[in-house]
Amino acid sequence: MDSMNMDGTTVSGMMKPYLHFTLGDMLWLGEWRPTSPGTLFSACLGLFFLSIIEKLLSAMKGIMDAWWKHKAEATRKRNIPQSDTGSSLNCCEADEKNVLTDTEAALARPSSASTSIVAARVPIHRILPPFILSHDLTRAAFATARSAVQYSLMLAVMTFNVSFILSILAGVFIGELLFGRFAGTDAHQ
Repeated sequence: MDSMNMDGTTVSGMMKPYLHFTLGDMLWLGEWRPTSPGTLFSACLGLFFLSIIEKLLSAMKGIMDAWWKHKAEATRKRNIPQSDTGSSLNCCEADEKNVLTDTEAALARPSSASTSIVAARVPIHRILPPFILSHDLTRAAFATARSAVQYSLMLAVMTFNVSFILSILAGVFIGELLFGRFAGTDAHQ
């Protein structure tokens, strides 16, 4: 597996730019180089479980996002001021007098075409979730952990060792089978 450099020195451990099943590919660090079938099996087993862990982290993020959305909605509903009748204030109640006055004025004016004006109340929906430090710190930690695992798996695939690739794909399959239904919409990013 040795090759010659331009100056005549030998270089060992060159990366093969094609798919292969050979031993000796470096996995993340120089010392992590499976050189026997047993160490290759151990590396493949580790990659298999790392792929399952990535799917578990994805599922945990989906569950936590749903929980945080529920908690944020409950907090938002709890913080809406109540009117004297006990019902929650609508976004348009403050301008209701002006809306009715404008509507009455428009209806009182004679017009050539028969039109009807309907005053509709449009509730304001929050587009962005609120910033809640405990939720956002945990979300950031999970995103960082998922990215670290995903980059580690990507580096293993970039060795072009088919044993590593098949182990990762098997782990993704089993992980998706076990945890895919919990992942939510962000599972494959």
